[in-house]
Amino acid sequence: MKTNKTIEAAILLSQMDTVEIEKVGETTGVKLSLDPARSNANFRVFRGCGDAAGAIAEVECRTTRVKGAAKGTLIYVALNERLAPAGGEVISRLGKPQSIQQATGSAIYVYQVPDGELRFAVKTGSPDVVLSIALEKAPSVQSAASRAAKWGSVDLTPVSS
Repeated sequence: MKTNKTIEAAILLSQMDTVEIEKVGETTGVKLSLDPARSNANFRVFRGCGDAAGAIAEVECRTTRVKGAAKGTLIYVALNERLAPAGGEVISRLGKPQSIQQATGSAIYVYQVPDGELRFAVKTGSPDVVLSIALEKAPSVQSAASRAAKWGSVDLTPVSS
């Protein structure tokens, strides 16, 4: 089965127990640096731009901090539309989304992952390319078993290309 490296990178990010900036950079192929202008006492923001010839245009990792401790993370990956995977590839790899939210010009495919959500913004119309990927992780006390019972499961098993 042919796989898309961008979708596989999103899956790998979703499997991280703790989000490490270096690992986000390694997984996406984008070097992230602290952005002091966007960071404050509540958030630390790391950003980086991808190669113009690559599928990933930009990566932003925003960590929430409460009294110095990380309490949640949002990883946003903007894609180069001409090199982005199709929405059908996402569904083929991850199955039917748990929900689909409508936004202006796109549909958001939402998948529940351990401690968060993995979202793909897919351009409506033709071609139905993925415009961006967002991963929100917030450690919770809700057990994985109760989450799976509520949302079902997504196959996040790595696939070789």
